[in-house]
Amino acid sequence: MKFFHKLTIILALAGIGGLTACSDDDSGFLKRNLREMSFSYVESSNTFTIRATGDWYISDVPDSREWTGAYSWVHVDRLSGKGSPDTYQKITVTCDQNVSDERTATIYLHGCGEENVAIAIKQENGIFEWKPFDNGQRFGVLGLLKLNAESEASLRIPYIKAVGT
Repeated sequence: MKFFHKLTIILALAGIGGLTACSDDDSGFLKRNLREMSFSYVESSNTFTIRATGDWYISDVPDSREWTGAYSWVHVDRLSGKGSPDTYQKITVTCDQNVSDERTATIYLHGCGEENVAIAIKQENGIFEWKPFDNGQRFGVLGLLKLNAESEASLRIPYIKAVGT
């Protein structure tokens, strides 16, 4: 019984030593809640969170401390901040409407001993598309068309991703 009691005390002291040994020597951290953001082709916004032990900043080029505008269609509401280990800071990313092929970008988080922590951004293509009706037809006429007479008929053309008025 004495042996078990001594063993318990030794293990408890070793555990306490293990808990305190790293607290002052740990370097800071910079964490994000996701690695990739996906956006629709229309102008839209999404958010991610940062948790850090000190100053942080966001760039659009690796190993840079500045936002260069390399991706003119990507906008970030905050480019820098000061974190605390228990606080999640929300960052909003907005992508302009896409009227061309799918596009990608990468933004980078820096600070607290971390560099080039990447978040990939993907936006779906925004190219105009004809969309056939359920019966396969590409257009339809609503109402009657009469030869040499004014008509209230309308032409229906289903589509998606159009731009303009």
